[in-house]
Amino acid sequence: MKSKLSSEDVVAIFERLKSEAVKYADAGKFEDAIGYIRLAAQWAYCLNFKYYDAGLESLIKRIARICLPQIKINSEKNKFVFINTEGHDNRGLTQQYLRAIMAQNTEILYISVEGYNSTEDTDIQYELNSYGKATTLYGAQLGKDNISKSKGIIEAIKNYNPEKIILHLMPWDTVSLLAIGSIDGPLKYNINLTDHAFWLGASFIDYNFEFRPFGRTISIEKREMKDRNLLHLPYYPVFPKVATGFKGFPELPERCIKIFTGGSFYKMLDNEGTFFRIMDSLLSISPYVFILIAGSGSMGTMRKNIEVLHNKNRILYIGDRKDINEVFRHCDIFLDTYPIQGGLMEGFACANSKPILMYSDFSKPIINRSEKGDKFQAYSDIDNMLKYAKKLILDETFRRQEGDRNRQFVYTPDIFNSNFARLISDTQLHVDWEYVDINYSKWRKHYLELENQYLHSGIKLVINKLRLKVFSLFPQYIGIFIATTYKVLLEILSSWSKRTFSNDLEGSW
Repeated sequence: MKSKLSSEDVVAIFERLKSEAVKYADAGKFEDAIGYIRLAAQWAYCLNFKYYDAGLESLIKRIARICLPQIKINSEKNKFVFINTEGHDNRGLTQQYLRAIMAQNTEILYISVEGYNSTEDTDIQYELNSYGKATTLYGAQLGKDNISKSKGIIEAIKNYNPEKIILHLMPWDTVSLLAIGSIDGPLKYNINLTDHAFWLGASFIDYNFEFRPFGRTISIEKREMKDRNLLHLPYYPVFPKVATGFKGFPELPERCIKIFTGGSFYKMLDNEGTFFRIMDSLLSISPYVFILIAGSGSMGTMRKNIEVLHNKNRILYIGDRKDINEVFRHCDIFLDTYPIQGGLMEGFACANSKPILMYSDFSKPIINRSEKGDKFQAYSDIDNMLKYAKKLILDETFRRQEGDRNRQFVYTPDIFNSNFARLISDTQLHVDWEYVDINYSKWRKHYLELENQYLHSGIKLVINKLRLKVFSLFPQYIGIFIATTYKVLLEILSSWSKRTFSNDLEGSW
């Protein structure tokens, strides 16, 4: 029996989920069909083997035509709808775009599709309430099932008569697409939040906001989008309007150099343990260097990688921090993750005048060029990066100079708001994009390795959604399902037998 997925298996599972969606739609069981569309999209997002699927999008449109009213809106100027799948505070690009819309002095209908109520998103709700021209609508007010929620969105937009609709969606948000696919009139703009991976909706929109050449290249090469429909708008790191105090670090020596890194743990994993070897090399430069890690993911996997390092005692976990800007303010150097970089984290480092250590032979940095054309320094050779790191660690003056230099790479709120206004009023404005030569097969192989060796997120998702039905739909993969379940149980047992870390617990591994 198989215990690991192959590339062919990944495609076969996707196609079976897709065929189940079609089968249920043909039978008139549209809620079931929507469930399979969503699961297929989540599978594609987890494995990152494709970026667009015309068949799934056509099926969503077909269900919308059958189940939902098709409406034409007579748009009223200076009215925007902002549809957000989740909309958690200070994550994604929700607040940057809402602030840009507010800067236009327009009315806003804010719809949080999966949000339960306004108390969940304190910062976002505070800003909308303070603005005074915003109306909010949350998922619990829309309906209980997918179709009724889509109907609720359509009705709200119909009554509002917006000029433009801005989408900030999770890659599998079928509910929102059913709704906007049923609405004609307003221009529809998508914020390309997960530009590196699969998402639904490319054929539903008029324009796509791109924040870097990497995502723009994928949109053209893999999502069947035209260059004229891609709007260049790099983003800035969002700072909450509601002040957050510094939660502190573990006890550290007074003279230590604090290197901070963090994000989702999967961004630090590859079969060679490259990121962990880099951390060990950095710690070897000086006994006064400490590395602080924030983020979330498999603690067992992280612990296993760190325990073999020579300098493991100077690597500390500081939790999944909400005071992230304060963390940057109190550290000395930012180490970007590898093989996948962290977008917002790079922006926070630049905004706080921190030097950045970035090894980037695989993916491309979010930071590209400053407004005056200076290019950010990322290293494709580890030895050269370590030479730079040594100078940063041993020379405080140089460290401060390099941090100050990085401020030029911050795309400020004023510039963002100004360019947003220009783009929505004149979509013919273009910039000279840098072409990115993307090794798609390497990306595909990397995500397959992540699934098989570390995360098992795709298989866990399928098992969780389908439960016992998984065995009848995928009998040929029973070995993989059993092996994955066994690995997950071992991780749980391992976490019980060792010290575990909650979001607010700090300490060594």
